[in-house]
Amino acid sequence: MPIIAPKDIKMLPVRLNLNSAISQLPQGNYTNDLINRVRGDIAQSRARLNRASPQIQNTSVRLPSTTHITGGLDQWIAQAYKILGIQLTPQRLIAERLLAMKESGGRANAVNRWDRNFRAGHPSKGVDQMIDASFRAHMIPGHTNIFNPVDNMISSIRYRLANGNLITPGMASALRGGAYRGY
Repeated sequence: MPIIAPKDIKMLPVRLNLNSAISQLPQGNYTNDLINRVRGDIAQSRARLNRASPQIQNTSVRLPSTTHITGGLDQWIAQAYKILGIQLTPQRLIAERLLAMKESGGRANAVNRWDRNFRAGHPSKGVDQMIDASFRAHMIPGHTNIFNPVDNMISSIRYRLANGNLITPGMASALRGGAYRGY
């Protein structure tokens, strides 16, 4: 399965939807200002993704278990999807990146030490911030290290599927420009 780099993701569906919506708007200064602002927001988002891409793509993480994981976020996502036999579409890749970056900053060895899970004695861990019980309930044989990013993503994907949404409402909200809500 080829890895899809941010620069390769085509914005065609977004352009088609935007152009369709624009053509239905009344013409005037307000409409033109709105259109220019939306186009500017899209350009800024694309620039931010391109700036972040080298950091995401070329990472190497030392895990507490002394396992050395190479590759980057996109490779981890692709590997998790491949192991699970789920097709990785560009939309899913973007959503998975968003989840990992919002939950852990894309860090495989992240441990959350501030939220209610931590205060209850079971902090969220890993790239997709799974608590131990949820991780164990959704892990698969051979992928049992919560700090291994692929193992963590496999469990996270299975957890979300078990709860009815591969792309959670909070992820969908952020992808539409709204606020991100954790899962």
